[in-house]
Amino acid sequence: MRVTTSPGEKLRLDARLARQQRELEELHAANPRPVLWKKIKTEGFGAGRNLRFGELDGDGHPDMCNAVLDITGDCRDEVVVWKPQEIWVYTQPDSPKAGRLYRPRRNPLYNYSNYQATISLPGWSQ
Repeated sequence: MRVTTSPGEKLRLDARLARQQRELEELHAANPRPVLWKKIKTEGFGAGRNLRFGELDGDGHPDMCNAVLDITGDCRDEVVVWKPQEIWVYTQPDSPKAGRLYRPRRNPLYNYSNYQATISLPGWSQ
C-alpha cells in the first residue's frame, strides 16, 4: 500500500505527531518511578484465576495470596496471605514519607470480590 499526500498536509501531520510525542513524554515524566522495596525469590510461583501461589513464609509449602491492598490506609499496599490456620499481612515496618504521596484510586474494600472488575486509576494523597 502506498499513501500520498500534499507537502502541506505532510507538514501538518508531522507537527501533530511531534505534539503527541511531547505530550506522551510529559505524561511519562509526571508519573512516579517504580521503587524496589524488597526482592524475593519467585521460583515455583504460579497463578490460578485470581489467586497467586508462592512460598512466602519459609515453611516449605505454597501460600495463597488473595489480594494486594492498602488496608492500613497509608498509601502503601499490603500483601494478604492465608492458610487454613492463619492469615499473614505483609506490610512495611516504617511510616510512609510525609507530603503528597501516590495513592491510586481503587475499588472500595467494603465491596471487594474475587469476581469484580478491579480498577487502579492514578491518584494522589492530600
